[in-house]
Amino acid sequence: MNWCWLAANVVLGLHMALLAGVSIGVVAAALGILSRYPSLALGFWVTLLITALWQPLPSCALTDI
Repeated sequence: MNWCWLAANVVLGLHMALLAGVSIGVVAAALGILSRYPSLALGFWVTLLITALWQPLPSCALTDI
């Protein structure tokens, strides 16, 4: 396995983790679970905002990095 495959697998893993985190966070926010953890809620909302703002761009932030 060369470094290109390793980098591609890392980026794929980050995409999957971001999708899972945002999906779980939306459910947790809707149920009010995040209100008990303000620092976790702040991290979730910032991540969700950045992800939503990046959608109109032609490329993904994780892939660009």
